[in-house]
Amino acid sequence: MKFWTIVLPIVLCLFSCSSKKENNVVVFSGHIKNTRLDSVFIILNEREKGFALDFDGNFSDTIQLNNEGYKVLSIDREEYPVYLAPGDSLFFNTDLKKLEETYYFKGKGAERNNYLFEKDKLINAWLANESLFKLNSDQYIQNMEDFSATLRKAMVGFNIDKSFEKIESRNLYFDEFNLLYTYRDTYAYFNPTEIQLPIDFLDFKRFNLDNEEDFNQFRSYRSIVTYFLDEKLNNGESPIDILKNIKSESIKYSFIRTLIDNLDPTDEFSPVAYQAIQSFCEYQPWLKEAKSIMDNRKK
Repeated sequence: MKFWTIVLPIVLCLFSCSSKKENNVVVFSGHIKNTRLDSVFIILNEREKGFALDFDGNFSDTIQLNNEGYKVLSIDREEYPVYLAPGDSLFFNTDLKKLEETYYFKGKGAERNNYLFEKDKLINAWLANESLFKLNSDQYIQNMEDFSATLRKAMVGFNIDKSFEKIESRNLYFDEFNLLYTYRDTYAYFNPTEIQLPIDFLDFKRFNLDNEEDFNQFRSYRSIVTYFLDEKLNNGESPIDILKNIKSESIKYSFIRTLIDNLDPTDEFSPVAYQAIQSFCEYQPWLKEAKSIMDNRKK
């Protein structure tokens, strides 16, 4: 009896851990016609997963998800949005000679990902209209809100389940802010003779920009956080002070990764950034990488 008292919890724990790992798996396979590619990739926040294509363009493998959410399918350096959830089993089919007409998912999770491809096409077409960026801010915002309503209607034709519809509605809220950022970023170029937009045109205060769950789930939210932290740096705030105020581990390490990627031994800002990296990063490979970059300054 004592033996089972000790062993049973261990067995249950192992079963539970194993089940949890299996439940986080996404099966992803497909066929790509008219390609010379050897791989396609799923970009998963801070890492990517490659899928090797055989001679006929077939591939099949699994993805171990750390976080459900919006990811990116990369085909020949072109990126397409996807949403992956534990238990998805997706089959992807396309012909690279006519990708827009043949891009299609089947299987569990297919409906939401077919919608996201259609949504991406609509956004790209909308952004290609340069006359939008010559509108005044009130006109642009009205046009953007009308376009967002069009995207919401597009969901109806894809038999999307209610749970994802709720997630995507939140995602569209973040998307709208990113469209506002694009407008602000290009306004001076398209309207050189006009009075420039007010400094507070973008209201970052409407968001909680230290949300671990949103950062891992929504790429659109990640973009907003990135813009916000970049603006803090550009306004002269110390990277050490920025990191002190970040509670989310994912946001903190994403910001540290950005600091490392921008280290330049000849740049006067880099020693300050390097000090921040040393103070807040506990991941040894990144610390070694940052040290290697900065040591070149002494040579």
